[in-house]
Amino acid sequence: ELFTLVHALDPTTFPDFSRFARRYCDARPGPFGLDTSGASNLDELHMLLRERAMVRRLKRDVLSQLPPKRRQRVFVDPDPGHRASMAADLDELRALG
Repeated sequence: ELFTLVHALDPTTFPDFSRFARRYCDARPGPFGLDTSGASNLDELHMLLRERAMVRRLKRDVLSQLPPKRRQRVFVDPDPGHRASMAADLDELRALG
């Protein structure tokens, strides 16, 4: 998941998934292909992310730039088929407890 994001932000530093996986996911051959469930070189990855991808801002620093909160209820009227299905589900839940 991370590779797709960092590749879009900086394709020069993160040019392809297999290189990223070997370097930062401790990728190894597995029974179903490349196993990328590990982690490696995390300090290096963290430094690269901080330098090239991450923007961290505190709420107190940007609160004046945000619009006021807006709360709104949205009512949805399901079609008759869904309404019947929902009624059956509700009956089933009531029977459980």
